[in-house]
Order: sequence, then structure tokens, then C-alpha cells
Amino acid sequence: MITYDPNNPLTDNDLKKLSEDDFFSYLDQLAAHKRKDSSVVGKWKEKGREILKKNGVKNVKTNRRQWFD
Repeated sequence: MITYDPNNPLTDNDLKKLSEDDFFSYLDQLAAHKRKDSSVVGKWKEKGREILKKNGVKNVKTNRRQWFD
């Protein structure tokens, strides 16, 4: 079982050598680590909103209450 180390992340070549289960486990650990930082989560959300706007979505609703207007 491989674990994510933020001080020593795996290289692309190392990731290619992992089994499928280890690879997905590593990605889950990486995502969990990045979710701890609110600025990273904010950037992910903003990037998602920009993608939606580029694809023709006019009003991107950012608050759950807006869905039930």
C-alpha cells in the first residue's frame, strides 16, 4: 500500500508503475490532502464555474438555496 507524502510526491513514471488499486488510493489521498486547503478548493470551484460559462451556461448558481428559487 502506497501513501501520499506531500513533501515527496511520486513522479509521473512512478505513478505509471503502480497497480490500478494503488494508483486510485494514491489519488484519493492526494485529493484529501488538497481539500484541507480552502484556497485550493476555491480555485477548483472557480475553474469549474469558468468551464460551465464557456460552455454556454448563463447563470451558474453557487449557493444551494438558489436552486429552489
